[in-house]
Amino acid sequence: MQKILAKLKQRFRLPLWADLLIILLATALIWWGMVRLSHPAYLETSLQTPLLILLNTLPILLIIAAFYLASGRSIISSLVTAGFFLTLGEIHRVKVLERSEPFMPTDIRLIREALAVVEQYNAQSTLATLGTVAVIVLLLALVIRFFMSAKLRPDVRVVGPIISLALLVTLTFTVYANEDLYDSFDGVFGNRLGDYDHRGFVYSFMHDITALSIRRPPDPNTAEFHEREAAAPKIPIELPSRPHVVMVMSEAFNELTESPHLDFINHRDPLENFRQIRAESLISGDLIVDVIGGGTIFTEFAALTGVSPTMFSRSISPYEFVRDNTDALPRQFSRLGYDTIALHPFHGWFYNRHNVFERFGFDAFLYGNAEYHFAGAEIRGGWVSEEATIDALIDLLDERAHLEDPLFLFCITVQNHGGYLGKYSEERLYLFDTDLNFEEEELLMLDNFIYGLFDIDRELARLVTRLEADPEPYVLVYFGDHAPSLRRSIYQTLGWGDVWGSPIYALQAFTVPFFIWQNEAAERAMDLETRASSLGLLDHVEVSAFYLAPMLMQILDFDQWSPFFTHVNTLRESLPIARPYVYRAMGEEVQDTLPEHLREAFEFYWAWSYYKVFVQTFE
Repeated sequence: MQKILAKLKQRFRLPLWADLLIILLATALIWWGMVRLSHPAYLETSLQTPLLILLNTLPILLIIAAFYLASGRSIISSLVTAGFFLTLGEIHRVKVLERSEPFMPTDIRLIREALAVVEQYNAQSTLATLGTVAVIVLLLALVIRFFMSAKLRPDVRVVGPIISLALLVTLTFTVYANEDLYDSFDGVFGNRLGDYDHRGFVYSFMHDITALSIRRPPDPNTAEFHEREAAAPKIPIELPSRPHVVMVMSEAFNELTESPHLDFINHRDPLENFRQIRAESLISGDLIVDVIGGGTIFTEFAALTGVSPTMFSRSISPYEFVRDNTDALPRQFSRLGYDTIALHPFHGWFYNRHNVFERFGFDAFLYGNAEYHFAGAEIRGGWVSEEATIDALIDLLDERAHLEDPLFLFCITVQNHGGYLGKYSEERLYLFDTDLNFEEEELLMLDNFIYGLFDIDRELARLVTRLEADPEPYVLVYFGDHAPSLRRSIYQTLGWGDVWGSPIYALQAFTVPFFIWQNEAAERAMDLETRASSLGLLDHVEVSAFYLAPMLMQILDFDQWSPFFTHVNTLRESLPIARPYVYRAMGEEVQDTLPEHLREAFEFYWAWSYYKVFVQTFE
């Protein structure tokens, strides 16, 4: 017994070769752990491109080495590094499950958003994560008790970690920052999650540390734009007809069901009302957005500002740009005497909307995830229901029925947000027929997405019925934010835009429908159809999302008081589609480079946009 106790009191020192072996083995195991927390596409791509394995393991190795050279303890260094990377990997996995978006460097600042994700995470998985942490802590305690640090010279313990970290920083700003290298691997433009899925979390996260910076235009001549803004005509005291304007951005709303491979002949048409309303609309067509399956904020920012956020960054949430009072659609309506209200059935701090909407000029922002303005609201598919959202919208219209000032109301819906596997039903609903061979889980995801469309379509019809019966003039702007977060294989099987291929071939998957509709009172009060006809907007319109706000104001004859919106509308006439690697000049085919004859015009727009977002301020 005494010998056993004596053995337990002993402490061991590993030879150098054993330390090195542990470090290499730990690096491989941590990499494999990250593989297990990632999309299967990453392992598939890595086996075809071994360089990806090196790029995803080198940071792990250098961090373990830095800890080891400082402490002399290979096992502790490995466990601490494992805890760090696997925690990031688990956060990434949860965020993908709950929001179909990757965990990125900028998310570190969004602590409350992270907590919101954790709130929706199931208890079993949370316990598993806590159990893993407990095991690592226990192993650390045992290692500290039974193993001594290696005999490393004092100068090695000082200089070694510095060299390791300096090498990591150097690689971060050279190799990992190299856009050409990053883009050379399989990925999905406009879908950051697709990039992370294929290129690996560690490599993509390291890349985004430097990639998440603002791209400045070649010549942001702020003095010229200040003069143009100052020279804008004054808004007259007496304005012509000012209709109420309701703008609805519908979560994951698109026309995927229009695929010839999805047959609804013997089933309920999920978009029956939408198609009828669109046919009766003043203007209708498609918006080209910058994201798929997530990233609502990119479409929202573009639609409210007339600014394409991807000119400045393809990764940073554009609401990160908004640090001061900024010109946007609500501020423009406010100058015209409108009351401006935003409505969203989720947390106000999410994406920092509660601050950004105030800076955009909204008078009020009504929000709540079944609390505050949406206290007691029905939860459907994990989110506040479409019916409860439209109820809140209509209630606002009813409350304001006798007020004198016109209303601009911007509403963001949320019910049909992904994920769709088991969202409304764990069993197949058989809502469509198909001639394609989908897996059972893929069919279940499609069923659940389509089931949500029924609610969207019904509530859209209810809103239009309410507006049509109103004696006041109303204009309704309705559009989707992005395509649903379905599996890559579903899009590939349908042939609905090659979302993992060339940006041009992916274009269909980055297309969402929109329409601008007016009620009978607006038709009597304003001749919007003649104006739309004179602008060439009565046929099917296909434009980038950032044209939506300027186009709306142009239709209402309000853009004349915004030099920037006037300029954006002029650009639309020559370059209706503009997003990175996808451009279409008027009357021409889509191409992957900006047409040379439009480069100067687009760079002028880019520079003016920079002025609007980062320079111009308002009291």
